[in-house]
Amino acid sequence: MRLLTMPNFQFHLRQLRLAAKLGATLHDRLTLIRFCYSGRLRLPRSKDVVHVVQLRIGRRVVPWRLRDNDSDVGTVIAIVGSREYTVAGLSPAQVTRIIDLGGNIGASVLYFSQAYPNAEIVVVEPEPKNLELLEANLANVESRIHLFKEAVGATPGIGRFRVTDWSGGHSLETDVALPDSRTLERSIDVDVTTIEAIMARLQWDKVDLVKMDIEGGEVAVFRPDSAWPRHVRAVVGEYHGEAALAALRHAAKHQGFEFRVDPIRPLFCAVKPESVPLQVT
Repeated sequence: MRLLTMPNFQFHLRQLRLAAKLGATLHDRLTLIRFCYSGRLRLPRSKDVVHVVQLRIGRRVVPWRLRDNDSDVGTVIAIVGSREYTVAGLSPAQVTRIIDLGGNIGASVLYFSQAYPNAEIVVVEPEPKNLELLEANLANVESRIHLFKEAVGATPGIGRFRVTDWSGGHSLETDVALPDSRTLERSIDVDVTTIEAIMARLQWDKVDLVKMDIEGGEVAVFRPDSAWPRHVRAVVGEYHGEAALAALRHAAKHQGFEFRVDPIRPLFCAVKPESVPLQVT
């Protein structure tokens, strides 16, 4: 029998506490907990069936659509519950523009709308099934939101997009291999935009925060010679492998950011010191 180690025990206990805190009613709490452990306990799952749970976000109760899979419930707990995209040093009152790359079903937008209530938010997501839930969930978010039904890359155009069995693990086709834990279900053609193009379309001259969860595409987007970082105060996101982390660290330092890495999770944060002025287009 496999023993439950102390770090694993602490992780699962934290998951249970966050799920219980997020659920507005007992039924909602039990639903979130069941979705967290359906896979581990090999319980019957209907992965494409959409469920609605009531989330307690501060003083609000928000109806939230998600599927019984590890990704949907995991992102809600990690992003909204544990606030993994919190950026130290960013004053909520001063954050007015956010670009969210890899919107998935909207958990990060929900978090940003609460953490930065004055912010106008761009969310970018190309995968059709995620988009259905994202659009429905955005209707319950109290922020000004611009939805871009595209992928983001280094250059605009048409790209091949890998759809996997993990709803939070889809990505543009690159030379980055899929993790062994994911299975490719199909590839589709999607429109590809860039951060520079998004800013130009909205006539934004600067951005306070860019969030990246683009499954290996972060290195191609955040480069030492990229133009957009000159107009951005902070970047937060996931990295995928040590080589990606090293490339992101190099790009961030070259662009004038201070670079930090989460000691436990594969997350990075790059913030420009107040002494470094943003360039305005």
